[in-house]
Amino acid sequence: MKHSLYSRFQGTLLGARVGTILSDREPASQGWMGASELVTACVIERGYLRLEDWKHLQKLLNIANNGQKSALLPEIMLALLPLAVFFHDTPSLFGEQLEQGVQAWQLSLEEWQILQGWGTLLRLILLEKITPRQIPDQWQSIGNSSAFEQAIALVEPAWQAGMPLTQLSRQLKRYVSPVQAALPLALYCWGDTPEDFRLSVLRSRKIGFEPSVALTGALSGAYNSVSGIFLPWCLALNTTEMTQTLAYQLPRLWAKWTGINATEELSPPLERAVASPQLLQPRLSLKLISHINREQGTGNRE
Repeated sequence: MKHSLYSRFQGTLLGARVGTILSDREPASQGWMGASELVTACVIERGYLRLEDWKHLQKLLNIANNGQKSALLPEIMLALLPLAVFFHDTPSLFGEQLEQGVQAWQLSLEEWQILQGWGTLLRLILLEKITPRQIPDQWQSIGNSSAFEQAIALVEPAWQAGMPLTQLSRQLKRYVSPVQAALPLALYCWGDTPEDFRLSVLRSRKIGFEPSVALTGALSGAYNSVSGIFLPWCLALNTTEMTQTLAYQLPRLWAKWTGINATEELSPPLERAVASPQLLQPRLSLKLISHINREQGTGNRE
């Protein structure tokens, strides 16, 4: 793997928050973060969401959108990021959880298809099984939403033609609502410069729709891992109250995924004990038999 899975976990969830330090909106208005923290807390506690959890989430997202009947779809996608990341290796379980949420929230079939596609897309990125330029061709099997599929299909020609972001935005509005255009625009910004987190996010900021910036950050963060996030932005995030809860939850979410139940006391930090598959790295806090023998000179002949 190019990056460790834990660093991709971090990159996905932290990358989405980068939009908050670039946005002019008040932190209190970005209610998807509070909903995301609730999702993470529920998963850490029991490994899934209950029906009452979905109802609580709906209230949080409704408050974030000034009491509208249902939350904006991009904000739902952002709120469910921890769930999609946690179940990335078990898509059937993610689907079961999503069906429960769709019923509780009374979402349309197309909205369910888009959310299902969002989870599948993140799974493929985390497992390094897809590149940005492959997404438009594969979206039919990923999302299975006709109108949305047409919108996604416009992204690849825009890449090839070097189309300005504003022009693509106008074209997308022929097929989907401005809210539903947030993900295709995020795909465009990320896929045009997939290795450059900073440039992708700055371009998405020109859209003027904060959830699209967060979606771009999540995609690029999953692809480039936390090490790809622009360092000054990481430092800025570390000094804000918005990420304090996330800093506490991230290692515990990872511990829950790896099967560690005792998540209250995590010392030393888990990232020091996790490496890429098929790669053994020495750890100062762990003495293997081979290390001890080497230090004591066992097996050396004078």
